[in-house]
Amino acid sequence: MPSGIACLFFWALALETHGCAPAHATREIDVALESPYFHGPARLRNRLRKREWIWSVYGALDSMRAANGVIERRER
Repeated sequence: MPSGIACLFFWALALETHGCAPAHATREIDVALESPYFHGPARLRNRLRKREWIWSVYGALDSMRAANGVIERRER
């Protein structure tokens, strides 16, 4: 099943198929779009992506620190 706004159009079509007036179906979809419950999963997904990005940065920094404290010797 599609997600996001595309899913709402399928819901509007389903409402119209079951006898709901097109204007009423559109109004219901607009109410759903304004609801914080509709936008919650997207916010959660973005927060999880940011968390994964932060952990990848920490991992990169940790691997850089592994050589810290060692003076690099170069031949002349």
